Amino acid sequence: MSRTFVHVGLHKTGTTTLQNALVQSRDALQRQGVVYPDYPGCEYAGHHYLACQLSRSRHSGGPNDMFLIERESFSERTNARRTGPTPFEALWGRRGARMILSSEIFCTFDTNELSTLTDYLGDDARLIVYYRSGIRFVHSCWATKIRWGSNQDFVDFLQQTLRGEPGTPLIGGVRFVRLLLDALGETRVSVRDFDEAIRHPRGIPGDFLEEELQLDPVPSRGEVINASPSYVDLELFRALRHHITQSGGGRKFGYGLFNRVVQLRDGALLRDQLRETVEAASGRISIATTTVPSSFMRSDGTLAIADEAAAQRLQGWKLDPNESVKYVSAGDLLDRLGRSRPFTRLLDLVNKDFLGRQ
Repeated sequence: MSRTFVHVGLHKTGTTTLQNALVQSRDALQRQGVVYPDYPGCEYAGHHYLACQLSRSRHSGGPNDMFLIERESFSERTNARRTGPTPFEALWGRRGARMILSSEIFCTFDTNELSTLTDYLGDDARLIVYYRSGIRFVHSCWATKIRWGSNQDFVDFLQQTLRGEPGTPLIGGVRFVRLLLDALGETRVSVRDFDEAIRHPRGIPGDFLEEELQLDPVPSRGEVINASPSYVDLELFRALRHHITQSGGGRKFGYGLFNRVVQLRDGALLRDQLRETVEAASGRISIATTTVPSSFMRSDGTLAIADEAAAQRLQGWKLDPNESVKYVSAGDLLDRLGRSRPFTRLLDLVNKDFLGRQ
């Protein structure tokens, strides 16, 4: 029986929600002999510093590199690799207890990094990964990339995803699951369906603790944490960053600063005034309206890119051809906003009051 359970993502499958629930439930878990440890020096609910310390600085070469740039940026910004990993035995709260570790950064690991992780954990650890179906999953991954600094249109990102290009969410997830199976074997890897998990009465935390670990229910507020922002906010952020970058100030303007701007009374009013402009530039896109190679996806929406071993674990992973999301063409939106007085005022507010620029 496994003593250590490591939740490894994927990104945008309720990871932050689960991690916060585990923090809230520490006392209740310990009463069942399960430890969700604090990690020295890490202020986050997930064990992200440990994941950074068990990986190395690189910029390509892994099976699932979609958020590799963000991993390296996070590691540098937090100085997470300033020390080596805390010894494994030091994380245990008491002898004989089982332990849970969690970080979506683990799903960015390549073969060598996964080997380092398994050496660190020992030979009785079990790794748990969630996958998420639908075009909304692809959109959520794109939205996170935008918040981290990408300026790519969603349509381009979707087309790259459906061609199975490296650094995109579906092919990356499939290849990472295959890496886990190859490295650990069938019995030490659990692959779970996010869409099924959120139907649990206690959501992702309930599915993970009660179905995967077979624990009794524990109290949790069940809040959804780190949900994707509205597409209106994303598109306004992209447009503002485009103009600020053009004038040489883009490195100072991130999504956190945008949030501060629109939480102010003047910023919130301007955003509300611009909502109609953004919506007028938006459309809807679905898999059915996009060209998808038959080598990537079957007619019923299931993925054709998984080999036999991974396919057995990912048989529920699919894209409903008729599910749609809103998208905005950046060129059209920039043209509309360029003629908008509220957008000019919002840009002035950012430049003068937050960036100190005239």
